[in-house]
Amino acid sequence: MVQMDAQHRHQLQHHDLQDLTLQAVPWFERHGKSLVIGIVVALVLLLGGAIWLSSSEATHEAAWTKLSTATTVDEFGAVADAYPGSLAAAWAQLRSAEFTLESGVAAMFTDRELALGDLKSSRENFEKVLSASVDLPENVRERAILGMARCLEATCDGNTEPVVAAYQKLITQFPNSAYKKVAEEKILALQTEDAKQFYTWFHQQAPKPAAFPRPNDGGLPSTPAGNPFELPPPANPPAGNSPAGSPETEKPASADATSETPETKSPTAPATDNEAPASTPEPATEAPAKPE
Repeated sequence: MVQMDAQHRHQLQHHDLQDLTLQAVPWFERHGKSLVIGIVVALVLLLGGAIWLSSSEATHEAAWTKLSTATTVDEFGAVADAYPGSLAAAWAQLRSAEFTLESGVAAMFTDRELALGDLKSSRENFEKVLSASVDLPENVRERAILGMARCLEATCDGNTEPVVAAYQKLITQFPNSAYKKVAEEKILALQTEDAKQFYTWFHQQAPKPAAFPRPNDGGLPSTPAGNPFELPPPANPPAGNSPAGSPETEKPASADATSETPETKSPTAPATDNEAPASTPEPATEAPAKPE
């Protein structure tokens, strides 16, 4: 009896599977093509996601590698341009902004035009950091806010209220910031009348770098025009100060012995018609001997 019940149940299951198969055939005929396309699309998406994830990790590593070797403003800018929207790009913009901030502050005392250009570039990069779409660490935001405040302070025209507000923003957003004490000291100093008078005076200054001497047109000084690379001739020593034995002042002995001038003539030169002959001395006569 039990064996017959088992056979009966098996037959019922067989009939149910057969009925389900017969019902599924029309459904596959109507939707089979769409099902196959969906499976293919799902596989493509899975494969593409795996490739993108692998490529993203490689890009991430390359960005941080380049950032770790960057040392100049141009190199930091290249990292930010090559990997936009990444955390590495935000760090690169922060470092570039800090570099130009330091150079701009230093140039305010020697080249005001150059300094203002650097400070403008620095402020723009700090703003890019603060508006980045990635989740920034707190220390990055702190440094960017502090940098913005320093840019405003360097270009202050005597109205210190915007600068005070910028330092206060750092304290408000990050009460436990490592830069809190610096910001508090700046706020106290900027609220004094001495600070306002100083920044009013300093804003009116316009230092410029010393001009470089221009090259002389037409060749080098004291140099023959035909050959600008030829050495100039040696200068003659002043008259009366020539060193003994110099070629310019010392004459050969033979020249002194034979040289003549119109005023002096050789003792053997014949007399001219208008000149009396030189008198010759008469021979001296001896006195006669005294007789003894």
